[in-house]
Amino acid sequence: MSGKVKGWLIAAAILVVLGVAVCVVALAASGFDIKALGTVEFKTETYNINEDFDNIKIDVTTSDVELV
Repeated sequence: MSGKVKGWLIAAAILVVLGVAVCVVALAASGFDIKALGTVEFKTETYNINEDFDNIKIDVTTSDVELV
């Protein structure tokens, strides 16, 4: 193996180790709670309907809609 290939392999290994270290530090800072690293906020809304209805049309961008 040439010196150039060895140099690239060493550089790649160092970058992988640094990437893993950054991930471990980020997880440790969040208390190993992966959900704390997310930026999406979820919102629950409840609507009370007191009238009769026949047709329902739901136009939302989420896939978790419950009719109770």
